[in-house]
Formats: sequence, structure tokens, C-alpha cells
Amino acid sequence: MIVGVFGGGAVGLAAGIVLARAGLETQLIDPQGFETVSPTGEADTRVWALGPRAIELLERLGCPIEGDRVTAYQRMRVIDSGSDAAIQFGPDRLGVIVEADWVRAALIAVAKRTPKLSLHTKNGQALSLRGDTVTESSLDVSFEAVILAEGRRATLATSLGFDKIVTAQGYQALVGTLACTEPHRGEAFQIFTAEGPLALLPLPDHNGNPRVSVVWSMADAEATSLQSVDAEALARRLTQASEQARGVLTWVRPSQWMPIGQHHLNRDALGPCLAIGDTSHGIFPLAGLGANLGFADVCAIERAVSAHRSFDPGRFARTVARERRLEHLTTARVMALLQSTFVSTDPWMRLLRSAVFRGVDRIAPVKTLFQQLAG
Repeated sequence: MIVGVFGGGAVGLAAGIVLARAGLETQLIDPQGFETVSPTGEADTRVWALGPRAIELLERLGCPIEGDRVTAYQRMRVIDSGSDAAIQFGPDRLGVIVEADWVRAALIAVAKRTPKLSLHTKNGQALSLRGDTVTESSLDVSFEAVILAEGRRATLATSLGFDKIVTAQGYQALVGTLACTEPHRGEAFQIFTAEGPLALLPLPDHNGNPRVSVVWSMADAEATSLQSVDAEALARRLTQASEQARGVLTWVRPSQWMPIGQHHLNRDALGPCLAIGDTSHGIFPLAGLGANLGFADVCAIERAVSAHRSFDPGRFARTVARERRLEHLTTARVMALLQSTFVSTDPWMRLLRSAVFRGVDRIAPVKTLFQQLAG
């Protein structure tokens, strides 16, 4: 039996390692290949806030999340710019901030020395399901099971018969690495601005100077307006929008704008095919939920392959899909609600936001639930 994993991002790599360690002949296929260079110098613009589930999975796979490019954060402060309401998470360790490429490089190193796992640099165009096997016209092999971890494009998933349902579009996110004049002290900060949620995530100091990563999500119209200003003016706008929570902000790496939105597939399993990660549930980049949900999918794969002596592809795909579907849909709807609610200027909505923030901050079980959703 051969299992094909399409997509060589961190989630696809983790899934391939888990399947190969379970004794399944696994081929991991990605058009970009698997040669990578670990980040050096200033932190990269794309970082993840990984929670306990993701960290524990990566450690089981042989990728300890530690070192001078990893920042543990003990607290998270979330405020609403339209009121005086706030939520404080912590003081226990909540997770770590780490560069996505750093995690991928570590997983590639593990994958290359994992028996029964082979890496292929190929560009799959379309998959077809015939009976109990999956084929791709340009690949000289058939698969008895397929994991789709190709990212938000979901091109191969739709070619197989999955339907991609877009629930929110027309948004962008500003990402980048900034120097700040106030130390973060291991706190992740998030403020819901009039444009959209703005997060400043703690990064390792660089030459003794504090650094943060920004993720500011907003609609296309607001993004287009900000894209017309120069880098220095944009940094001043960030300093103002973040209410100087980290003092004065200045760019140390060029910022980037990324298209974002939300979608899900009409199903996560189709015969012996299973969609995971951003392929099955693309959400807004809030609190690191996208990466954490993807790694939670891999944890479900890990449990499913260890639960039975024999591997039945169809039953395996259904088992993982059933376990993960509720969390996928719940998280996506909560994120969409937050994204739309917190840009409202209606005074009654502001009062409701303030009441919700105060309620969440005072009720420990609700705060715990939010932290569990985040990873």
C-alpha cells in the first residue's frame, strides 16, 4: 500500500512522517521541492504562535521547539480600541512564537531520515479517484490513500470532487518584523482596531534590542489605502493603531501584504482521500489558529493509524474527518464573527463588545476554552 501526501508545508511534512512511522509506504509530493535554508539574522515575516498540542506533536516527531529563534510567551493581552474592555490570558506559558520556515526546515531534516518516507519534487495537476485508488496523470504511481495538504488553493482537492466553499473574501493582512522601543516581556498583544485585528507577537531580541512580529488584518479597501503610504509612515500608523503598547515601531525587514479569507470544503473525507490543514479549513490569521488547527489534524491522523492493526484507507479518512469537523467549523465561525463584529462602529455593538470582553475575562472556564481553541 502506498499513501500519497500532496503538499510539503509543515503540516504535510508532519503528516507524512506520522504515516511513515506507522509502517505505511508514504510518498510526499510538493512542486517547490524540499531544499530549504534555516532562517538567520532578523526574524522572517511569517511566524506562528504554536500552542501546546502543536509543540508536543513536533517534539514527538523529533523537532524540539527550542533555541535562540524561539520565543515563549506567558501572557496574551487582548483589548478593544472602541472601549476600555480587555482580556488577559496567562500567566502560565501559553505557547511559543516561531518562524514558519524554521519549523519546516526542522521537519524536512526529520523527513529525509525517516524510513518508508520518500520526497518528490513534482507538480501534480489533477487527481482522479477510480474505485479504491487515486491516480495522477503525470505521476507513475497509484495511491491507495491520499492526504491533501496543499494549502488554501485546494486545487487537487477540487479536482477529486471536493467542493470549496468560500465564506469570506476581500481581506488582506499586513505582516512584518519590527523593532520596538518597549520590551514585550513575553507578552502577545492584540487590539481590535477600526480596520481589523492587529497583533504584535513577541520575537527574540536582536543584538539586545526588542523585536515584534505584526499581523494586521483588514478589508481590501483599507489595505489599498495603507499600501499607498511609505514604510516610515506605515510604521507610524502601526505605532498609533497599537496605542504604543510596544512604544515606537520601526521596520527591520520589508513588510508584506497577503490576501486572506475563509473557506472550508463541503467534506474533509472522500473515499480514501482526506483533506487537512488550510486545504480543508482556511481561516483568518488570528491567534495562530490556522497552524494549530493543521497540526491538530495531524494529531488525529496519529491517533487513527495507531487505533487499528490494519489500515483501511476509507475508514481512516472518515475517522479523522469526524473527529476534526466540529472544531474546524466552530473555530471558523467564531473567527468570522470576531472579524466582522469588531470593525463595527455601531454604539450598541461597542457596548456588546465591552460586555463580552469583561465576561470572558472574569469567567475562567471560558478563558480556558479560548486558550484551548488557540492551540
